[in-house]
Amino acid sequence: MGARPGIAVVGCGTIATYQHLPHLARLRSARLVAAADPDPAARARVARRFGIPALADAAELVARPEVDALVLASPTHCHAEHALLAIAAGKPFYLEKPLAASAEDGRRVVAASAARGVAGWLGFNYRLQPIHLAARALVADGALGELIAVRTLFGERLPDGPAAGWRARRESGGGVWLDLASHHVDLVRWLTGDEIVAVAAAEVASLRREHDRAAASFVLASGAVAHGLFLYGSGPVDRVELVGRSAILVADRLRGTLRLERPRRRGYGVRSRRAGSWSALAGLRLRRWVQPSWEPSFGRAMGAFARAVDGGARTATPLATLADGAASLAVVLAAERAARDGRPCDVKPLGG
Repeated sequence: MGARPGIAVVGCGTIATYQHLPHLARLRSARLVAAADPDPAARARVARRFGIPALADAAELVARPEVDALVLASPTHCHAEHALLAIAAGKPFYLEKPLAASAEDGRRVVAASAARGVAGWLGFNYRLQPIHLAARALVADGALGELIAVRTLFGERLPDGPAAGWRARRESGGGVWLDLASHHVDLVRWLTGDEIVAVAAAEVASLRREHDRAAASFVLASGAVAHGLFLYGSGPVDRVELVGRSAILVADRLRGTLRLERPRRRGYGVRSRRAGSWSALAGLRLRRWVQPSWEPSFGRAMGAFARAVDGGARTATPLATLADGAASLAVVLAAERAARDGRPCDVKPLGG
């Protein structure tokens, strides 16, 4: 692309304010040029902190000539609308997960991107987490033997009342299925290299807000199973356990630990050791001790996006694709159907 690409952000909520915008502002490979949000307070905060124009209208932002690419961090119910704006303008985009709030909207985004030849990537940034990168390498190297099962737990605190915003209601794209489970569904697919083909059972509860606790049992194409528990109000917790015939791998993103457990050679019990690069993960734990909220995958994702925009199709990227987003959304929607109907549900690909 030549000169450093100009990247703008649509949606200036919590994640954009504390993750996307600061990381983009620090990049040497791209320029943060503008932002948009309907909230006047959010616009004033962004304009003051980053010294960039902050507009009320997303369509006006997308049309600006200095904007070469977009990070779309608006609420879930706006994802399809804003992605379609970027596609119509011919500008590549990074879309926060999930792909959309409905199968119809997800299909529209994927189809439009393919028809216009506009590249888009999904905000499954936890793929770039050092813990998960190391876990994937171990699985790919056969350290676990044949995979039998996966177990995941993801919980986050969420404020009560109006402060919960769009996350408090499924209609606006909230609830733990779309907000939390979509991340872990993607991780199960990416870590194992296997597809989720059915939901064996699922349940959802609304304890303090709509859909704030959910659980599901997934069936993978290989015959392995995955069990997930997703919670608002418990957190923070984010853990994935991969169970193989030879070993068990426990990846804890918030603790910054990756542990490999094998049967003892003699007697009953397990031998446990740290796995992955000791120096890389030790650095992660040290940084977390100093700054508990630090999460490196957001910055890595912004850097990968900027490189992809600058290099176009020639640049390999570790980011999730729109197809990955469609696969995750299809599983989440199947889990919602299984919970609603009280019976197993096959996963229907969005293209089908």
